Amino acid sequence: MTEERIRLKLTKEQLAQSTGIIRNTQYQYEKNKLTPKISYLVKLAELGFHTQYLLFGASASEADGTPSTNSPDSDGLVRLPVYQANTGQPIPKSQWFPKAWFDQHNLPLANLALVVVTGEPMLTALRHQDWVIIDTSLTDIDGHTYAFRLDGTILVRNVQRQAKNTVQIAGINPAYPPYTLDMSAADFTVIGKVVTALHYW
Repeated sequence: MTEERIRLKLTKEQLAQSTGIIRNTQYQYEKNKLTPKISYLVKLAELGFHTQYLLFGASASEADGTPSTNSPDSDGLVRLPVYQANTGQPIPKSQWFPKAWFDQHNLPLANLALVVVTGEPMLTALRHQDWVIIDTSLTDIDGHTYAFRLDGTILVRNVQRQAKNTVQIAGINPAYPPYTLDMSAADFTVIGKVVTALHYW
């Protein structure tokens, strides 16, 4: 992290201020005495940090190319699109990952994308600001966890089909009770099935 901060010509104070943390927390992050939250890593990515270097140890120089999305470049890096929470559409921002990481976890690259979880309905399996990887080719509802667009907002929840046009939307946190949704009467689109969450790795 220190190497990336220096590359971007930022002091500890400047980085702490830009990411909304105190200087002592930034110091502990850089000394590996404290594990950064996903929300902090998202802010680093917005500032230009190479997050795959921070997460997986790929060299920062490896992330300077521009291979096409989900296609590995000559250095074995792939870029996944990120879905924007308020529109449910892929946005130009993307995140880089070593291809070997997906090979190791038996995840085919085709149709993968990232979604940032918002809220706490999926606690304790998924936390606010967790990153999940979805497979956009898996949109048939079968009772698993999906990213879907509802009235223009992306949500990540368990979805179970009840009838032809109705589904049950449920979280894990008991503070958020399940509810039934009539898909014919709502702006509802399944974007993809969640295949893993990054904090598990």
